[in-house]
Amino acid sequence: WAMTDPVVSRTDIERKFGMFTYQKGASVIRMVEGVLGFQTLLSGLSNYLNDLAYAASTEDDLFYHLEEVGKLAGVWPGSYTGSKSFGEVMKTWTNQAGYPVVNASTRCNPDRTCRLVLSQEWFVSSGETNGEQRMWTIPIDMVQPGGGSPLIWIEDKSEVEVDISDLFEQISESQQPVVLNSYATGYYRINYDADNWWKIGTTLAENPES
Repeated sequence: WAMTDPVVSRTDIERKFGMFTYQKGASVIRMVEGVLGFQTLLSGLSNYLNDLAYAASTEDDLFYHLEEVGKLAGVWPGSYTGSKSFGEVMKTWTNQAGYPVVNASTRCNPDRTCRLVLSQEWFVSSGETNGEQRMWTIPIDMVQPGGGSPLIWIEDKSEVEVDISDLFEQISESQQPVVLNSYATGYYRINYDADNWWKIGTTLAENPES
């Protein structure tokens, strides 16, 4: 279910105040923390609650306050180079049901260049989509043992390629995997290529604290 779809029945009302809304809502707020940072999120929530005390509010009010503190803190738009506002980015998560799976593969060449290729699709565990496509604007953090990188964003059905040639030796000549969404701040799943899945499994078996 979407979190902000229209209410047309008593069942919709009960759902809006049920387990689904609070669990999915918490997951989306955690993703916001991953984008803005903990202190910036707290500042935005504080401003939102103070400014809208004793008044009705909408998700647009919340997103406005979060975007304003993000700009002041210098964390928004950050590495995001798209045309959407913060609110428009967040509505791809609140205004439609489901969540995406991010497909990730590494392509390393003999000339010592490496690229991380990312794409998204609607994650469906059972049933059919009947040709329907859903797209999200997705913040992705990349962690490689011993280091990290800024957020990578994907927001449509096109592949996104990220140059990771500086990790060539670690990726192509060792068993160290590339890990995305390492702290599970993003509300999505990751599906790696077979080689990276194997490296993740080997790393966990031999050095689970890495």
